[in-house]
Amino acid sequence: MGDRMLKFGKPFIAAFDGQSGNQIFYSGMGDDPILNFQLDDEFILLIFKSGIKKYKLETGRNVFRREIEENEYGELKYFVGSQVFVSTANEALINLLKIDSGKVYVYTNQGKILSVDKQLNISHVFGRESIKVSYLQNEDWKFISKGEQTYVFDDSDTLIVETEMSSSTFIHNNILYFTRNNILSSIDMNQLLVKKED
Repeated sequence: MGDRMLKFGKPFIAAFDGQSGNQIFYSGMGDDPILNFQLDDEFILLIFKSGIKKYKLETGRNVFRREIEENEYGELKYFVGSQVFVSTANEALINLLKIDSGKVYVYTNQGKILSVDKQLNISHVFGRESIKVSYLQNEDWKFISKGEQTYVFDDSDTLIVETEMSSSTFIHNNILYFTRNNILSSIDMNQLLVKKED
């Protein structure tokens, strides 16, 4: 099954020896379903509707748990990935995961993103107004919409260009196609990169 989550029964995590098949540990979770999970070298973090739990991968022992105040933050939904950018104090955009690699970021049904430290304390809350999501990505570029502006970042999250562009775009053979004022336009991304480097 690998890292698949089953959507029925009571939630649990378990580990088995890859050679013998013998169970190493089993940890039951009660009745609330696991909504999302995230792994690192030592731990697995699990999101439930009203809280987060952290388990040691080697033993399955629960090392931290944190109930989240639903009235204040909303229901927890999932861990945020690299497609999310936030506005900084000077209105620049930065990839959320590059702010602090020691934290995880959790999205709620109120449109908030919670910055959560290693002890599962909430250290910061990003409001809906500061969150921007990349609407188009490939291995080289990310396109992020903010109002009527689109920001194009390269694979190292460096801003390449800021332009007016609709979010109905696509890339084919490194040519970006988009519509503006009912006109189909295109940009050769290779030429754009050459100009940026000059």
